[in-house]
Amino acid sequence: MPGTILLERSLPLDWRPLDAEAQSLNTEHNHLVFSLLDNLDEPAFQKSESEHASELMRLDAKLNVIMQLLGQLLQSRQSPQAAVAIRFSSDTLAWRVAQAPAIGSRLQVSLYPDQTIPLALRFEARVLAVTDQWMEVDMHGLGEDEQASWSRWVFRQHRRQVAQARSFPTAPQ
Repeated sequence: MPGTILLERSLPLDWRPLDAEAQSLNTEHNHLVFSLLDNLDEPAFQKSESEHASELMRLDAKLNVIMQLLGQLLQSRQSPQAAVAIRFSSDTLAWRVAQAPAIGSRLQVSLYPDQTIPLALRFEARVLAVTDQWMEVDMHGLGEDEQASWSRWVFRQHRRQVAQARSFPTAPQ
């Protein structure tokens, strides 16, 4: 995979082939998903000495509760998507398939990057390679802003994985 950071996770994912004429435009939807991911990962504000900091923290906590409740409501109304093992970097995504389409085929991919947000990133992808039943696709269907948001999200996932590894070192064998 070309990206410098390679991660593996089990996340819900769905894909289907796209017709030659089909166009996949999900920019507005993906911006909403990335905005929710950003708000879950990074606080909207840093602790401040201002008199309004405690009020902002209360409002932030209330909004987080509302988002969680909305997510649970939406999730209960959707048919659950099965989580699959995926490998991803800042510019590619791979998962196991029983029968892969031809290299160069266009796909519509729906990826649920966070279990607490029942909204999928939707983008057009092109099959780059198939190795040992792992189908690798590019993420060219993401716009420039979406690609930047995806790269930030991948980096945060990597940073979180490194921090967890440091917190829980494996015992020598």
